[in-house]
Amino acid sequence: MQSLRREAHREEGQKVVSDLAGMEHGRIHLATSTLDLLSEPLGKFLALHPDVHFQITQATMEEMALLLESGEVDICFTHLPIKLPDILTTPVLKEDIHVAVPRTHHLAKQTSIQLSELAEESFIGYREDFPIQMLYDQFFQKAGITPKFACRVDDPGSIQKLVRAGLGIALYGCISREEDPHLVMLPIKHPICQRHFQMIRHEKRYLSLAARQFCDFIVQYFADSLEK
Repeated sequence: MQSLRREAHREEGQKVVSDLAGMEHGRIHLATSTLDLLSEPLGKFLALHPDVHFQITQATMEEMALLLESGEVDICFTHLPIKLPDILTTPVLKEDIHVAVPRTHHLAKQTSIQLSELAEESFIGYREDFPIQMLYDQFFQKAGITPKFACRVDDPGSIQKLVRAGLGIALYGCISREEDPHLVMLPIKHPICQRHFQMIRHEKRYLSLAARQFCDFIVQYFADSLEK
């Protein structure tokens, strides 16, 4: 434990030195539960600051909490809370979750849906240990149903393909995604199904100039995208 603390202090010292050298020498270690929404703004940030160095770790909520506490990461981007003392949370965006069905599906012509109506449907979901699936499971519990999974996958692209193929339906977020002509996204009337993304950092860890600029950039990026 002491060696971890020494390493964290050494890294914080390096961040201070980098800040004195200027933004272009900054380093950012980011942990996230999903890369889906970050890929586009990350590319735009790097286009503006090509010499900033990123290290990105895709992690579970438990892993992110440990990485933050030890000082191994600067920022976490996630839709679930991290329960630690001395945590600072910055809201980024709110995303409505819809039900994705093929255009040929018997529900495709409905204007909205209640999750309780889907008890007999086959679902495409994420693996059980994925943070996003844990959130979706909470929605199913509120609706009083136990979904029947035809398949569990690792990424949103696979979910789209399998729903498109007619293997099942799926819960799916709709922000910053191109419209798929083969799918219908049905709004959910009940229960309220949303995920709230946030940037999370440890209050007692030094946050580099580059990391602070990145946090501000991400917040502004999604604020601008919602206004379009």
